[in-house]
Amino acid sequence: EIERIFASAAHVVTGTITLSGPAPTGGATVTLVSDDERVVSVPPGGFVSAGSTSATFNVTPPRPISNSVSATVRAFHQGTTATAAITVLRVPHVTALAVSPATVVGGNSSTGTVTVDIIGSSDTTVTLTSSDSGSATVPSTVTVPAGSTSATFTITTPAVSNNASVTITARPEEHPTELHSRQYLVCRLLLEKQNTHTSTYVTT
Repeated sequence: EIERIFASAAHVVTGTITLSGPAPTGGATVTLVSDDERVVSVPPGGFVSAGSTSATFNVTPPRPISNSVSATVRAFHQGTTATAAITVLRVPHVTALAVSPATVVGGNSSTGTVTVDIIGSSDTTVTLTSSDSGSATVPSTVTVPAGSTSATFTITTPAVSNNASVTITARPEEHPTELHSRQYLVCRLLLEKQNTHTSTYVTT
């Protein structure tokens, strides 16, 4: 038999072949076939060592997909066949990115909120970047916990001598090079210099 697998797009995962009994001397080669190579690809075979009852193999899902998809992997050995369904879950897309307050006096912090479009069964890591890390610093990543669709992060700023505008970008970590509009978002944080007031007192 081979176990049912849930995979995340663009991530290689491991499948397991299990024999009904220990492999004979010299081991056992099991032929593997995917019924849709566009969904997942598998090696042409898996080898179970002599005396063992199981072996693992790599399952390679496709590049980023727009919807979750399924395929069936079949294993053939000595006239017997086993099948396993493989579901490839698409990576959540970032659908909203906001900062509050959107305008801060340099030296103060702002809170960012990132929102994804689906509730994941595992944590979703979102990569964050700042167009000017000297003016506004963000963590390299923020994690949207499993079962949730949003997470917050802190943006820190130093005192500035001139007003500035900084662009914050968020994208799922799984797609660092996929710059499609559905897979990354930007927002802007405005920094203001702190006003200083000098008062003159006249004494008589």
